[in-house]
Amino acid sequence: GMDIFSYIGGLMGCWLGISVWACTGIAETIFWIALRYLKQPVQKFRQSPSTRNQISSAAAIIALKYTKH
Repeated sequence: GMDIFSYIGGLMGCWLGISVWACTGIAETIFWIALRYLKQPVQKFRQSPSTRNQISSAAAIIALKYTKH
C-alpha cells in the first residue's frame, strides 16, 4: 500500500531533482515573504508620525469648530 507512494516519490525526486518536501518548504518561505511585504505598507501607515499629526490636527480643528468659546 504505502510502498507505491514511496516509489512514486522516489521517481519524482529523480525526475525533478527536488523532493516534494523541499518544494513545500520553498513554497512556505515564499508565502511568508509575500505576506510580510503585503502587510508592510499597512504597518507603515499606522505608525507614521505625519499621519498621526494630521489626524490629531484634524481632530483639534473639529473640536474648535464645534465647541463653544
